[in-house]
Amino acid sequence: MKRLAVTLAATAAIATLSACGGEQEPETFDATGMVYLPVTNVSFSEMNCGKFKSTDEVRVKNGNGELIATTALGKPEIEESEAAAAAKVPLKNCTYRFTLSGLPAGEKLYVVAFADEGSQTYTEDKIREGVSYRR
Repeated sequence: MKRLAVTLAATAAIATLSACGGEQEPETFDATGMVYLPVTNVSFSEMNCGKFKSTDEVRVKNGNGELIATTALGKPEIEESEAAAAAKVPLKNCTYRFTLSGLPAGEKLYVVAFADEGSQTYTEDKIREGVSYRR
């Protein structure tokens, strides 16, 4: 019985040391973003807006070019523009909103590519404020 108690105490001590001295999970954060396509007369559907599709990806790489996050654009918000309504023409604004989850904190740069249309570079402070792409 004494041997079992010593073994259990040693196991608990090792577990405690491992928890205290083990590697910690890196800090991560989420960033929100949008892709905005102003007044355009291209084709629209519930999931697509012009050449953008709901399945198109937003990709984030760190300053070393390593892929660190991806997300799909998702369903677009499509609304008639005020100018189009006044002119009675079928022009609409299209906005995709998305969230980039689990971005690792502490990167020098975050390079965000929007569905093969272009990319923008952000510092950590700026990407935490949100990302956007306007065409």
